[in-house]
Amino acid sequence: DHCSFSWSIDETASFYINQNFTLQYSIISESLADAGHIKGPHGYGGIWGGSGASFHHNLLAHHTSRNPRVQGYRYQYKPPYPEAEELTDIRNNVLYNWKFHSMYGAENGQFNLINNYYKPGPASKAERFFQFSGGDTDLNYGKAYVAGNYFEGQPGWLEDNVKGLDIKPWDKEAEAPNVRTCLMEKPFAPSILPLYSNETDYLHTETAEQAYQHLVLQQEVGANRNAHGFFLDEVDRRILQEVKEGTVLHDNGIINHEKEVLPSWEKYAESFQQFPAPADEDLNGLPDAWEKAKGVRVPNAHDLSETYTNIEVYCNELGAAKKKVREVVYFVPNDTAQQIDVFVGGAFFTSYIYRQGTLKKPVLFPLMAASGIEVTRGYPLATRPGERIDHPHHYGLWFNHGDVNGVDFWNNSDAIPEEKKQHYGTILHTKVSEIQAGEAGRLNVEKDWVMPDGQVILKEKTAYTFSGGEHYRQIDHHTALSATKQTVLFKDSKEGMFALRVARQLELPSDEPVLLTDESLQPTAEKIVSQEGVTGQYLNSEGVKGYEVWGRRARWVKLSGEMQGDSIAIVIMDAPGNHNHPPHWMARGYGLFGVNPFGSKIYTEGKEELNFELQPGESVEFRHRVVIFDGRDPSLEEVEGAYREFVEGAK
Repeated sequence: DHCSFSWSIDETASFYINQNFTLQYSIISESLADAGHIKGPHGYGGIWGGSGASFHHNLLAHHTSRNPRVQGYRYQYKPPYPEAEELTDIRNNVLYNWKFHSMYGAENGQFNLINNYYKPGPASKAERFFQFSGGDTDLNYGKAYVAGNYFEGQPGWLEDNVKGLDIKPWDKEAEAPNVRTCLMEKPFAPSILPLYSNETDYLHTETAEQAYQHLVLQQEVGANRNAHGFFLDEVDRRILQEVKEGTVLHDNGIINHEKEVLPSWEKYAESFQQFPAPADEDLNGLPDAWEKAKGVRVPNAHDLSETYTNIEVYCNELGAAKKKVREVVYFVPNDTAQQIDVFVGGAFFTSYIYRQGTLKKPVLFPLMAASGIEVTRGYPLATRPGERIDHPHHYGLWFNHGDVNGVDFWNNSDAIPEEKKQHYGTILHTKVSEIQAGEAGRLNVEKDWVMPDGQVILKEKTAYTFSGGEHYRQIDHHTALSATKQTVLFKDSKEGMFALRVARQLELPSDEPVLLTDESLQPTAEKIVSQEGVTGQYLNSEGVKGYEVWGRRARWVKLSGEMQGDSIAIVIMDAPGNHNHPPHWMARGYGLFGVNPFGSKIYTEGKEELNFELQPGESVEFRHRVVIFDGRDPSLEEVEGAYREFVEGAK
């Protein structure tokens, strides 16, 4: 149950001549095709079979053959049960990117093949659900009930599964019978087995499409739990992504060595090291907090169940409901892409992107709601149709300022002409100082603020703390800026400092003509007036709404709207200890949403001016929180309560 099998040099997960056996919710992937097997290339999925053997909700991907081979009842293997009791049930599995064979075999066997999902990939040559084997003295063709199986690209096969069946005699000279002679009108029932006295139903059967959704999209498959909750390692996550997208990482997806898809075992191990071990003072395998909550101490005692030991009860609880008040957060570094992906409860949330040469500052991009809706604008990193194409320096969530010792760090981008680059500064990522998974996942990084002449004027240390639950995602952003060898002046500017650029749907409605991208991602020929799908509305902590929020002082601001039929709300909070709290807000109708601790002049018509200095060695700190809600638009009172929690935590 919930196992992950990969990289064998024969079958990767074989279970046959079994009695009363189940393999469920497991990933069987990437057998090694040409890796030194005595018989030559031999990268197979598995052999399945037995008496009362059930195989359901498994994912098989990237095997040349045996996806699986059904064992049947072959006398030379001396099964410990009579032929009449041979029964294998295969349902609700997903197969992807096989090569020569999907499923085949079943000589002398009895099996059900029900509601499985077949998705051919780049390597796939055989288009069929199953090929019956047999036809000699000792190996007759098996009998099967086949129904409800779905083959991508062959929609007509769903109603008539016979179209996806084949039959092949072992004797090449023999004539194959009609495959319909192998088929039963009803499923084989468990009552043919000695342990079942009546017609027991097969429980929890889904359609093939539902099984695909369950396994591939909801990721309820493989070794996807640890002591902290939901966690998929990088291998399983990649396999699921490839199945979803119909892609492969290497060649046609059939590999000969695990290092064709795994950079190194050492790098792979790092993803597990980010999780702290639960406190266990007596080292008995039961976390101290769990022992205290349950009132137990002995792992193999039966304090909580007559049937199961305490440690079995604990392990079972780890596999309980996926959705919790707070989900486990984990990180996947990608050195090649120069980014660190952040996952909450197994779902992608955002990436810390620090690509030098392309970006002029590290950013979090994109930001995803818990429902999977992308709330940030895609342009210019991942442009989508119907977006504004202004301000190419606005992407994701960032932290910088428009005037630092006369240099502009805010507006820098690849769009700046070469002759003007001497006026713009760059923020460079220099170090990841900590990665810690958990319900509050921590990513601590260091950055340099670099002047056009290459001088580092500021050292930045930022701690990102990510968390989330079923209907929210949260980022705590704590930054310390330290002056290096000279006085640093943050001059009053409207352009700063902690900000994000939201998706078109969260902009405020306006009659202003704008340039938008079309379906080919090119800008429209001329500016147009369009409010289609534009639903944004601001609300600040003082009760001010809409366009009036811009420039006002407030402790927090909420931007809410509708996206893809779902209510979305983004709240940015400013901590009381921050400079110039409560600050002015850069809450633009066109989707720029930020808080500016160093800007006042433009917001007060010149009545106030904020110029802030750091002497060499001095530091200043800022704390902010971003909360993304989905499924509802929280009221002012609800946000105020959430803000009080933030303030208490920031003390």
